[in-house]
Amino acid sequence: MHRREAIRTGLAGIGTLVLSKTAEAFRLADAAPQKQWAILYGSQCGSTKDAATWINEGLGEIADVIDVDTDPTVTDYEGIILGGWIQAGNLVRNVKDFINANKEVLQPRIHGLFTVCGNNGSPVGAKQVNDYLTTKIVALTGVTDKPAKLFNGRSDPACNNLGMAYDLLEKEDCVNFGETILSTATIPMNSRHLPQTLSLHRVNGHFSRERIRFICTFPCNAMVTLTVSSLDGKTCSTLLSGQQPAGYREVNWNTRTAAPGLYLCRLRSGSDSVTRTIRVTRS
Repeated sequence: MHRREAIRTGLAGIGTLVLSKTAEAFRLADAAPQKQWAILYGSQCGSTKDAATWINEGLGEIADVIDVDTDPTVTDYEGIILGGWIQAGNLVRNVKDFINANKEVLQPRIHGLFTVCGNNGSPVGAKQVNDYLTTKIVALTGVTDKPAKLFNGRSDPACNNLGMAYDLLEKEDCVNFGETILSTATIPMNSRHLPQTLSLHRVNGHFSRERIRFICTFPCNAMVTLTVSSLDGKTCSTLLSGQQPAGYREVNWNTRTAAPGLYLCRLRSGSDSVTRTIRVTRS
């Protein structure tokens, strides 16, 4: 079975990506389906798809985001986040069928689970978490020791013919859930999924009051530096310096003592470099 085309998200924010002479190769390699993570979802009117996309932002956009209706190959990935929407009190049929057909290979790969529930336009509480998350997707997968989240959903009468319109799905909740998964998951590196390029992605956005998190990717073992400097070139902090193995690395920059303004975060490895412009604000 061939992997179906993944639904991907673009990098968002005010950051400026500056590459060395390998820029074109970077763009082509980044477009290749070589990611180690996947967020698999089932959606009808788009709320679960949006939740999956925003969870990926919290991950630093390191995952392919794929509708289960495209019948993705689970074994193409080392880490899976799985979600679906609640229809008439039950997990939607296509997600249930996908779980039942792939449970054996899904279980060791799952690092997060989520469901989206409209709940007639009312905020979800402990009862809904039990009824629409714990006893549904968590119980069905048998994965009880990983982060799981029930999100409020939305209703679009033009799509679901319910005659009630509301939107309670919060992007921030989804992004935070992605960050939670990223901070708790450890996946053994598989050479089949090694990153193809040097890259630097922000996890929690370009605006920060206390901390900015990055995901760095290294295509091979190499000497690496990651520095933060002011726009006039003065180095403010060195976040990485030394030999790094091929793979993924999370790095944090504590901005508590940084003055508000713009900074350049530059990742270097040999003749290659990637630079992001980061704004620190206190307001």
